[in-house]
Amino acid sequence: MKRPKHNRIIRITRLIACCAITILIIFFVAHRISVVNAITLLEQTRFYSPGEAVPYPAAASQTEEGGKAATLTVLNSALLDYSDLAQVLPYYEDPFIEAGSATDAKFLIIDLLLSNNTSEIVPSPLPFLSVSEKAWGTGPDLRLLQRINPDLESLQLAPGEEVDVLVPFEAIDTQFGFNTSAWNSFGERGMQLVLSGFPEKTVIALGSLQDFDESSLVIQ
Repeated sequence: MKRPKHNRIIRITRLIACCAITILIIFFVAHRISVVNAITLLEQTRFYSPGEAVPYPAAASQTEEGGKAATLTVLNSALLDYSDLAQVLPYYEDPFIEAGSATDAKFLIIDLLLSNNTSEIVPSPLPFLSVSEKAWGTGPDLRLLQRINPDLESLQLAPGEEVDVLVPFEAIDTQFGFNTSAWNSFGERGMQLVLSGFPEKTVIALGSLQDFDESSLVIQ
């Protein structure tokens, strides 16, 4: 009579052991994947800081002997809310808010110095830029770009030319769904200016953004 009970205990013990081994295997595999992914991310992402002259990938083919290249330098950056922008651009009407697809907007303005140190005409990097913060990302607002840079006439740089340009990026509240805290803390979670994503990701780490200061960032 005791034999079946003994066999049942053995089967239960084996089942528990198999489950424990399976859990351990899953844990080690997941840990290994996370480690490999982290190493791969570090190997494929090149980080720069504001103030550094960064050769931009869009003009990599024009890089000349001696290291002469077209570079991009972040001089300043600031975060404006909709009321800030309305003060410096009184007649600006946001298309998303006017269309009813958003109720609020914020604007990241980055002051960039573009320098062509080569003897060739090179393309401007502006159309290839984007900004990201966590899962959020967007490209430059080209319509607003023209408004705040009325003297910008070309998306090419002549040999030896330097251009100081304000590049706007817009975020709207509906992009964040119902996550009010994420919207309110926008700009405080490690913003990055992305120059390229392939084959090597190149970013300038903007960090936590400062609120708009007219004395440090002049919009004409």
